Amino acid sequence: MKLTIIGAGPGGYSAAFAAAKAGGEVTLVERAKLGGTCLHTGCIPTKTLRSSADVLEMSGRLAEFGITGECALKADMPAIVNRKRKVTATLQTGLEKTCAQLKVRVVYGKAELVSAKLVRVTTAEGTEEVESDNVIIATGSSPLELPALPVDHARVLSSDDALELQAVPPSLIIVGGGVIGCELAFIYRAFGSKVTVVEGQNRVLPLPSVDEEISRLLQREMKKKGIAVE
Repeated sequence: MKLTIIGAGPGGYSAAFAAAKAGGEVTLVERAKLGGTCLHTGCIPTKTLRSSADVLEMSGRLAEFGITGECALKADMPAIVNRKRKVTATLQTGLEKTCAQLKVRVVYGKAELVSAKLVRVTTAEGTEEVESDNVIIATGSSPLELPALPVDHARVLSSDDALELQAVPPSLIIVGGGVIGCELAFIYRAFGSKVTVVEGQNRVLPLPSVDEEISRLLQREMKKKGIAVE
């Protein structure tokens, strides 16, 4: 069986590995980096920043554990971002090695679904057509731009930009109190920013899968940390 997978994020590469182990001939198409949103601009980077934020917050509680002495610790953003990049690079290398071991062919370029069995890929070298018995589309997501708040990557940032900041902003407004917005709010509050979350619905985490009780609990924790919610 020949299989083409468009998108090399967790959905795409997991399917590729499973199909290859089952004996399939797999082509994995990715227009950016192996690992997708989760590895490069989602779960892994935010958890890496969160780890730094946790350590910084714990350092402010040392006296509670009988650790005394004078120290003025702060977030060194270039070092934090560099650590994040090393973590993602290490995991990306691991994925590349697994692809090689399982003989998954990786093609870097923009894919176009021509038919149920044909994918056209525009690469740096030109155009390639890949035929297969089946195609899996696992194209992931990208940050949403609001017409009223065009991202300029300087003062109006996307969530991707927030993972690459080289300095802690004195104040930060986060538009959207969903999972990503709340996570970044806690991270940058720990780093020292004055944070305000603006949410259009009547609670943070306004998701069908999240109970209102959880939203209230989270908002209480935000208040304790000094995060404002509008």
